[in-house]
Amino acid sequence: SDSELKSFTSQNAHVIKLSNDLFWHSDITPHMSLIARTRAGKSVLAGRYMAKLMQIQGWIVDYNSAKYDLYVKQYRGKSDPLEIVERAEHWVAVMQKRLNEIIEAGKDKYLELPDMVDIGLFFDELGHLNAALELDKTLKKRWEVAINKLTATGGSAGIHVIAISQFATKEGFLPSLARVNCSDAVIMLGGAAD
Repeated sequence: SDSELKSFTSQNAHVIKLSNDLFWHSDITPHMSLIARTRAGKSVLAGRYMAKLMQIQGWIVDYNSAKYDLYVKQYRGKSDPLEIVERAEHWVAVMQKRLNEIIEAGKDKYLELPDMVDIGLFFDELGHLNAALELDKTLKKRWEVAINKLTATGGSAGIHVIAISQFATKEGFLPSLARVNCSDAVIMLGGAAD
């Protein structure tokens, strides 16, 4: 319940407590990847714990999954591939507006504007989404452009992509995050991913 989760909150709204001694500092590492085999608990960790904790800490949460599930319904997200792409494009527009506000205020990052809250964008079942997008090359290109913009610049505007997949391959993951580097936060559940 929300009341039980309150004990896991952080005084720093940009920090998400993942366990007693593991914290995600989204102000330092803006995006996260959750990679695990089927039934390892990726969606439960993301939707039932992280997304709820984010909301308690004042974040805006948008949960999308290529497989319609409880969390898509709970957070009023999208599950249709076209609608997921449109949501990503929507957040690109929000990102650009936020970046303009930051520039107009003479600041470098959203962290310097106290009224600009963090936004958690969850994209679950990326393998399913990528398979569906293979059928429509134009839609696939729109997705790649939008997600690349969000992962490249979103962190400066307080927009954090949480990508969730069963596979850490280019085909089963995000185009821009397929080449994981040391600046990406990666959590692997239940052993190494396929």
